Amino acid sequence: MHLEIHGAADKTGLVLCIDGTGEKITWTSIADEFASYNRSCGYKLHISLGVCHGLYWALDTISIQKLMPFRYMIGSLEVLHDLDLQQRYRVFYTSLFSRDTLYNALNKMQQVPGANEGSKYSLIDPVFVFYKSWCKYKAEKIDDPDAVHLMSLEHAREYSLSEPQRQQYVIDFTNNIEQYCEKMYLEFKVIFFDLKKSPTNENSFNVPKTLGELYSRFN
Repeated sequence: MHLEIHGAADKTGLVLCIDGTGEKITWTSIADEFASYNRSCGYKLHISLGVCHGLYWALDTISIQKLMPFRYMIGSLEVLHDLDLQQRYRVFYTSLFSRDTLYNALNKMQQVPGANEGSKYSLIDPVFVFYKSWCKYKAEKIDDPDAVHLMSLEHAREYSLSEPQRQQYVIDFTNNIEQYCEKMYLEFKVIFFDLKKSPTNENSFNVPKTLGELYSRFN
């Protein structure tokens, strides 16, 4: 699927107007539609974005608690220009339709002589998106001590505990936050990669078995 449309200046979505000032469609509002289509085509949806700041969709807005919206995505963090798009994507699709690999086609796309030097394109897969989404979730929900304390209180309320028991639960939860992270990683992995419906996705997408393996792959 190829999208060639204005990207919002605030990097949160698409803009439906020639001059880039019209109605905005946020990435978060359409992610579920892409995810549904990705599932219906056997998790083989490839998206190329001829969109300014398009790569921010994959790196900043995709939720770890929802189904992955694509198999691969090509996009850029920068502002793109018409001539640059025409030159680069002509080379990319010519290479791809000649049965070249995605990585080789992207490499040729990057090396187009005379194209805008500032426009760099990247090929993103769902495991990397999952990693970025996990880091964002962890920063917001786990790395903040106040957030961890509130989370522990919420979990404690799910049980019929006396006040001393509740206090001890909060202490134990805080001291075993790494175990909680591993538990949440496994739960989110099932959701994001649709493992309950398609368990073979774990191998076909080479999904890390553990949180430690995820960190090792990208750190």
